[in-house]
Amino acid sequence: MGNESRILEELKETMPLFRQLATNDVYLSLFSRTEVLGVWKADEFQVDFVQVGETLSRSNPKHGFVLDAMEKGSAIEAEAPEEFFGIPVRGNLIPVYEDGQVVGVVASMVCIKENKRIGSMVESFDSNLSEALRSIEEIAKGASDLSDKLNNIHATSEMVGDQADKASKLVSAIQGNASRSNILALNASIEAARAGEAGRGFAVVANEMGKLAQVSGSSAKEIDTSLTDIFEAVKRVTDEVTQATEVATAQATETDKIIATLEDIVSWASELTEFVRKSN
Repeated sequence: MGNESRILEELKETMPLFRQLATNDVYLSLFSRTEVLGVWKADEFQVDFVQVGETLSRSNPKHGFVLDAMEKGSAIEAEAPEEFFGIPVRGNLIPVYEDGQVVGVVASMVCIKENKRIGSMVESFDSNLSEALRSIEEIAKGASDLSDKLNNIHATSEMVGDQADKASKLVSAIQGNASRSNILALNASIEAARAGEAGRGFAVVANEMGKLAQVSGSSAKEIDTSLTDIFEAVKRVTDEVTQATEVATAQATETDKIIATLEDIVSWASELTEFVRKSN
């Protein structure tokens, strides 16, 4: 065959050296246009590809890549799934030229099973991170909404407190009026007694005014006590809401920091996933 293709003969002699110099554990094979000239198997993986002396044929699916490279006259890079060789591999087929004609093909294969596994792990990691980011974003939105609602409750509590304070002042005014009305009723009773028979009707009115003033004063006092209780309750609610708002705001801030960190990690994971895909 040396007279037929000098370059193929030289390649057949040097391929074992290429195999030893390969940085990765690779499977090498050399083809003429009609047959398999040499096979140099990998140490770390085994594939059932071709045997020395085997005749190339289109009827054999494993020969298709080799024949395609010869016909096209250009290098082919392809991946074969695990079902094809028993393990996933990536192969390169390079046509060999002599005197301007394709006289054969050099083929190399590397196992990409580990690369596939790493790629799958990275993709899963990327997917899980994205899902975690979406969950934390939902938590952050909930914390932000909670903070807004607590702020609204706080504002409402302060408004209720202001209204209770105003009502308390009005009750104090009512109590003052009731006290003055009671004094006026007492004075009217005295004057009616002085008037004798003529003042009897006025005495009845004065007595009723006195009773009304006493009832108004007593009711105002009860209202004032109730308003005081309400005011104190509102104050407690306001204090609790203030503390809860501070906690919710702090949580929202910390969650934003976590989201920022996760976004960076997701970005790095996406870049790593793309790198692994290209590497495969």
